[in-house]
Amino acid sequence: MSVDSLETQRRFAERHGAKFPLASDARKEVSKAFGVLKLMTASRVTFVIGPDGVIRQVISGLRRAEEHADRALEAVKSL
Repeated sequence: MSVDSLETQRRFAERHGAKFPLASDARKEVSKAFGVLKLMTASRVTFVIGPDGVIRQVISGLRRAEEHADRALEAVKSL
């Protein structure tokens, strides 16, 4: 999920070949609720949520998007 618009998300998905839906938080409501909104943008944070709806891991503080994605994938596989 990103605070970017749906159109920006669509272009991102096309450019990177995303095989899953992306969500837009253009009103920044979800970002505020999860405490990741910083001024007008959100920090890169991934919440890995188990099938029971419980947050199992929070991944943050990584600069490179690739490293962030790799860690998130590892976390999901460990569920």
